[in-house]
Amino acid sequence: NGRKEAWRAEQQASEQYNALNDELNRRQQAFESTMARDISRGVVGLVRLVNDHAVPGVHGRLIDLIQVPSQLNLAVEVTAGNSLFHVVVESDDVALRCSELLRRHKAGRVTFMPLNTLNPMHVQYPTDFGQDVVPLARKIRHDPK
Repeated sequence: NGRKEAWRAEQQASEQYNALNDELNRRQQAFESTMARDISRGVVGLVRLVNDHAVPGVHGRLIDLIQVPSQLNLAVEVTAGNSLFHVVVESDDVALRCSELLRRHKAGRVTFMPLNTLNPMHVQYPTDFGQDVVPLARKIRHDPK
């Protein structure tokens, strides 16, 4: 009797896993359909090539590296646009290596953001709007790097 229960529990867990995996795939496809086809192809191709060629220093898409309060998702999407799909890499050398792999394998196109060449500006925001107005950039959480 215990074996039957364990088998049923395993079967149920397997069915749940498959259903969740199918849902994840549907959502990933829906998400990828929001970006231009060549960008989508490039990002998917880059992930495969980085894994196949063990390229170090690829951190991922900007959208995957930031945390945004859910009520601000639309504001960030509208403000950043396709920049959310740029790929953050450690250096311009890593970007060059990835670009060459993409070109050689005809795997699409990607815009890279090498950390060694990014020079974020310190912006002095106006303060005369009161406490209710906060710069969007201050609401986005990310690795300080």
